[in-house]
Amino acid sequence: LPCLETYNGYCSNQVAAKALLDHKKQDHRVHDFLQRCLESPFSRKLDLWNFLDIPRSRLVKYPLLLREILKHTPNDHPDRQHLDEA
Repeated sequence: LPCLETYNGYCSNQVAAKALLDHKKQDHRVHDFLQRCLESPFSRKLDLWNFLDIPRSRLVKYPLLLREILKHTPNDHPDRQHLDEA
């Protein structure tokens, strides 16, 4: 889908990104920094990888969400056609 083209590069590079993150975590300074971030309230107890993985995990949820919205949208609703297309 043209509107989701951005995800191609992002998702196809995720394995390499995870490997790079794991490699960088071997540096004690990076590990310590990430640990302090994890313990901070702004992180909501999520590590960096959780934040990096959010776009991919959302991508697989979109069809499920749209299908559920479609179930509850009347056939004569003006948004129905757009939901069908999505």
